[in-house]
Amino acid sequence: MKSLKRFFASFLLVSFFFPAAMMSQNFEDFQKSVLVDISGDNYDFDLLSRDFYYSDALYLTWINKSDPTYTVYLKIVAPESIDSSIVISSDNDIKSNPQVVYNPSDTGISIFWENFSGSYYQIKRRDYSGGILLNEIIVKDSLSQRPMISLNDYYLAWIMENKLVAKKLYPDSSLTLVVDSGACSLPSVGRESSLLVYEKQVNDSTYIYAAQYNNYPEPYWESFELADGDNRNPDLGFEYGVSFESISNGISRIKYYFSPDPEADFFITTNTNCNYMHPSFFTYPIPTKQQDTPFFLVFDTDSLSDDNEVMVKTYYYYTLDNLINISDMTGNDLKPKVGVMNYDGTPYVVIIWEHQDGVHSTIWMAKTIFHPAGGVKEDGIDLSSFELLQNYPNPFNPSTNIEYSLKQGTDVKVTVFDILGNRLATLTDGYQYAGSHTLIFNGRNLSSGVYFYTIEVNGQQKTKAMILMK
Repeated sequence: MKSLKRFFASFLLVSFFFPAAMMSQNFEDFQKSVLVDISGDNYDFDLLSRDFYYSDALYLTWINKSDPTYTVYLKIVAPESIDSSIVISSDNDIKSNPQVVYNPSDTGISIFWENFSGSYYQIKRRDYSGGILLNEIIVKDSLSQRPMISLNDYYLAWIMENKLVAKKLYPDSSLTLVVDSGACSLPSVGRESSLLVYEKQVNDSTYIYAAQYNNYPEPYWESFELADGDNRNPDLGFEYGVSFESISNGISRIKYYFSPDPEADFFITTNTNCNYMHPSFFTYPIPTKQQDTPFFLVFDTDSLSDDNEVMVKTYYYYTLDNLINISDMTGNDLKPKVGVMNYDGTPYVVIIWEHQDGVHSTIWMAKTIFHPAGGVKEDGIDLSSFELLQNYPNPFNPSTNIEYSLKQGTDVKVTVFDILGNRLATLTDGYQYAGSHTLIFNGRNLSSGVYFYTIEVNGQQKTKAMILMK
């Protein structure tokens, strides 16, 4: 258990060792605008974004309530903002917690949501591909309690009879396992990982637990305690990082991982006269020796009387930047989430939140240009000329496949690094023809942990993390 906790911590903190330079990043340059303003109340949203470079897309799904009708909507925010919103499901059943993910078995996306039909709950799904909506599917039926779903492309987690259950969505959709049979709630599944965090009732307190999916010797989830005490709203952030609310003496503070020591405690905010709530943690791992890091924590706070605001704290290598009010308008601004998009060749960080003005609820977005390191410049380099995919399997033992594609023949270099930035292997270095290519990396002589692989084409780089688990 201790070794798994150590591994999980190193997995979450990998961005600290490989920070990406902000290159004159100014978070006060966030440009905000209303994103959804449909009649009725718009709330309970989710967003899907993959990566700055190999996917331009940013999708938004949310609930609209216009008595007595509940509607699940989908909006394509990027690469091109479309004014019209797509109706996914609409009737008088109470709908909540929509989630949008890519469909690995297709080129489209899948929208999941919770549906309360009469006296029981359902988990529903509808796929959208090539501009076509497929039929609604009931994933789970006749649930006695709200399922509190969370998912990524490969795993769907939900609560059933107070147990935490996870179902494989791809490639084997028949595999469903109990993650934790205790009194669990509010799971949060990692964006592209086999990790999840969740609340668990222990005596009269709410602990934060984590679980890791394992394939060997047979499929199972191994769970372990992350934090005791009174906590809520755990979140696995963009790429890596975990944050949650910690309640002490009537004040909600935010605990989060930001330390190179796997056995260190969570860091915690120092607010004393107000509450920090609904945290989301942003990191972006790119190997570099720069000392500025793209860590930031976004949350809402009741620091202003009768006026919740969305705030950002940015972090730079053991120092803390100023607290920035992103929403900064009259009314309540709540439940922010972080994403990325590439618009007209320019990478953006986006923060999206719910705004309540006393009349109805709208959804707002603030965006700012993001300048990561690794050969990416501001003069519009075409990073779409090559694509680096996530390795598979991941986690792996001892070997894994690294796949990439080239739009034209060119010189290519693919290198593997450890968490300290030491080069372990150069898998290829030379001219290759256009098309898809696959390399095999074997880690039989390495210990379990997080490693990085980088592709370099004409001075441009893309990097991804992979997990060796023995």
